[in-house]
Amino acid sequence: MGARLGVVLGKKSGLDSIRLKADELGLKVPESLRAAVLDGVKRRAIEKGGLLSDDEFRSIVGESGKTAAKSWKTRWRVFFGLV
Repeated sequence: MGARLGVVLGKKSGLDSIRLKADELGLKVPESLRAAVLDGVKRRAIEKGGLLSDDEFRSIVGESGKTAAKSWKTRWRVFFGLV
């Protein structure tokens, strides 16, 4: 009794798991970033050989957001011929 139930993330997780875990932790992960976050979760779980901690998930979400921001800025610069 008293066991805490929650979403666990590993190499077999899916997009719904990403959404549910983000909601559980109070994180905002736009739908457009969920696939990138899922890819990061799967890679980290395979490297680690196990489930991810909440802190590892938060780290992946942060990394994915930074990568997406850089990607958007690059596309914008190319579009306007600034590169």
